[in-house]
Amino acid sequence: MTAATGALVDGLRRARDAAEAAARTDGDRGTLLLDCVGAIEGVLEQVIMAHDGVLPADGPRYHDDVINRAAKPLDGVRPAIITRTTADLLHRLEDCRTSLRDEAGTLRYPHAAALVPLGPRAVRAVARDIASFLAT
Repeated sequence: MTAATGALVDGLRRARDAAEAAARTDGDRGTLLLDCVGAIEGVLEQVIMAHDGVLPADGPRYHDDVINRAAKPLDGVRPAIITRTTADLLHRLEDCRTSLRDEAGTLRYPHAAALVPLGPRAVRAVARDIASFLAT
């Protein structure tokens, strides 16, 4: 296993662990889901950077832009890294960044419960899609 592949595996492991922990607890689900989302995003950033050489520009839509870029093939460079279905699932999970916070920016943990089932599904989908991408 190369160092780059090892980093992807570690990132997916962190995402999986956070998603599974969120499903097992009644407490800190919001933070665990944010950890899961952050780990998935980190994996996508690594693949995008390795193949595209550049990440989306920082800004208010950065997180969505990372997902959209991963779901879009670049002609003559690479196929899509993730499927559109996986991207749609990640966008739903990504909504936790805003939907879990109130106007003061405080995490609202009870709202995380509805998003918990998306975590493990997203991790499995991203792992499957990246494995397919790397096999091309």
